Amino acid sequence: MRSLVVAIVALGTGCAGGGRNARPAGSEQALARLGRLAAAMQADDASRALAVGDPRDGIVFWGTPGAYPRPLFRVPAGASGLLSVFAERADADGYYTEPSGYWREAGAVLERALAVAQIDAGQYRVPPEEELTRAPPWGSLDTHGVALTAREYPALDEESETSALAKRQVQRYRFRAEVGGSSVTVYMSERGITHVILTWHYDA
Repeated sequence: MRSLVVAIVALGTGCAGGGRNARPAGSEQALARLGRLAAAMQADDASRALAVGDPRDGIVFWGTPGAYPRPLFRVPAGASGLLSVFAERADADGYYTEPSGYWREAGAVLERALAVAQIDAGQYRVPPEEELTRAPPWGSLDTHGVALTAREYPALDEESETSALAKRQVQRYRFRAEVGGSSVTVYMSERGITHVILTWHYDA
């Protein structure tokens, strides 16, 4: 975790001189929130995750139990206990209810991607399947064009509650983390983290 903190600090100071590489206001706070989320997920700790979540809406956790990602459950603001218990209450399958499954994988992916994160890094080119395990971690904090819509996530057309929530939210940042075959996308409002989405390339 110390290396993650050092990486985030370095990322925040490397462009302090301004100019075309100047960092958008608030990006350091956003990266710090993501680091705390990564630690909370690996610890299976709802209180710590919600400490960086949206204080009004909580955090919606998504998975990929079928052909495309969909919202599995929401951890509401003010909740406490184990994150995996919320998955169990939503009747998610065993991967999502085991602390060593979804929570540890998604948290570790975020942690590794944060260590190499850039601002608005552009399109991620998925390596060929046979090269995935050798591909270096990649992360981008996106500061524009970050709306959460059914165009990118068709499940929103099927999940009315999450769809209504997403429509009223104003997403300020999106973090894309790529490690091996695992891909984690995190959306964030000005108030805090709103959605965490785990998918896999090539069904890795």
